[in-house]
Amino acid sequence: MERFGSDENTLIREELARVLTSQIFAGAERHKRILQYVVDRYLDGTAEDIRAKAIALDVYGYSVNEIERRETTVRVDAGRLRRRLDDYYTQEGAQNTVRIRLPKGGYAPSFEFLAGTAPNAEQGGGDHGKLDKTLPEPTPSLSSVSARTRQMFVVVALGVFFAISALQIYQWSSGPRDSPERSVSGQTRAAVFQASPRRLEAVNLAETGRDMIFPAIDPKRLQAALIVFEASIEADPNYFGGHAGAAQVLALSSLRNPEAELAVDYLELSEKRAKTAEILAPEEAWTQSARAAVEWAAGNFAEARSKAAFATSIAPEDLHILEFDALLNLFSGNFEHVITVITALRQSVQRQSGAVFDNALGSAYFHSGDPKKALDVFSKAIQSGAPFGPISIAYMAASYQQLGQLSPAKKHAKQLMEGWPNFRPVPLFQNLFLDETHADYLVSALEAAGWQARQSPSD
Repeated sequence: MERFGSDENTLIREELARVLTSQIFAGAERHKRILQYVVDRYLDGTAEDIRAKAIALDVYGYSVNEIERRETTVRVDAGRLRRRLDDYYTQEGAQNTVRIRLPKGGYAPSFEFLAGTAPNAEQGGGDHGKLDKTLPEPTPSLSSVSARTRQMFVVVALGVFFAISALQIYQWSSGPRDSPERSVSGQTRAAVFQASPRRLEAVNLAETGRDMIFPAIDPKRLQAALIVFEASIEADPNYFGGHAGAAQVLALSSLRNPEAELAVDYLELSEKRAKTAEILAPEEAWTQSARAAVEWAAGNFAEARSKAAFATSIAPEDLHILEFDALLNLFSGNFEHVITVITALRQSVQRQSGAVFDNALGSAYFHSGDPKKALDVFSKAIQSGAPFGPISIAYMAASYQQLGQLSPAKKHAKQLMEGWPNFRPVPLFQNLFLDETHADYLVSALEAAGWQARQSPSD
């Protein structure tokens, strides 16, 4: 591939602008986007990576699961683009001294320089162009948020580094997950790799991050997931999954953080990531779920439930989407909905054991006045390997208390105090629940079981 100097790059970009604004290309948005993309990639020095699969991913925004069957669409559009270019240079562009062509048999463009505009080929690339997608301003770096937020990120990141290293070793040694609801197929991964190895890296990282989110109130787990999602974004900023995952984690971090300044910082960051995901892949279920998380953190429960419901309608077998929908409806107070949906789901979906929505089901039974069923669900969730943490222990202690089984109630309350001494259920549940009376109902039973907040040295 011939590389041009900056003068020739400028001529090519000026010609591209003329073509894209011509009458012949008016209304041909898909053709314009393809042409912009292939010219940008050529001038960027990556023409060898221009393939039908890459165009399906980057230009049309198809999901990684769609690119195999969408290649034909790309080929048809490329043929029409070639003919449209030929028409342009026989009509409006007949006198132009620079011409852009799309040779048959490939997707990398070629360029003709006429009458004194012959290029002076040289090593090195020219200016880098932008895709015909306008992204919002980049998500602020840590230097742009509050000092307290930066300090928190630095402290957590040191500990999380080792956790992620261990997770990577585990995944490497144990192989890929087999659940069809959670993972991208091997065939699709091969197709993504052919389109862009960096895109496949971004997809793999984003999937890893999704598996790390729950339990959703564990701050170290959330920060670990955020680091993985940011790595996915760095691998391929045009893959929506990294942005959607980061938006969810930041929104959940905002919800669980009792400090107003930090909560606002997290919410602002999550909004920017969600907007980017919406531009890159607006129809993806994960994008809609990410928007639901942001609306929840902002206190817009009705809009959050609407977006979450839309996400489940798009991907009714995606366990991550279902898990988030269950949590949102739980904390919205829609306990009967949670019970009905999850009970049906447990019977119909072939799933991995230990899904987080088992915990949501147990919590819904507790708030519906059935602590016995709540304990049964929590016990089975523990046996199946469901994500487990202080919230589960709190609900179990409260359930035993409601049943009048004081000995196990006190035992679990003691376990909660000793195992999670910094757990603060009052501000946490008041932030999570739409109706604070549900939080009070749980905390009252927990306190009756013997749980007490750890006293700080200043108290």
